[in-house]
Amino acid sequence: PDLPSRRREYLQQLRRDVVENTRVQEPKRRIAQHPSEIELLLRDYQKAREEAKTEIARAR
Repeated sequence: PDLPSRRREYLQQLRRDVVENTRVQEPKRRIAQHPSEIELLLRDYQKAREEAKTEIARAR
């Protein structure tokens, strides 16, 4: 299978989902009400990035 196109499809779907979700709620108010939700997502994302970096370093 053609991996880059599959990845592109996935990213487009992801972007679509994000757009849909932000359209449904009023983004500003939602962010003001739930900062911790976004902070947790960011923290998870950063942790995953750090872990990936460590894995890559270990693989070398």
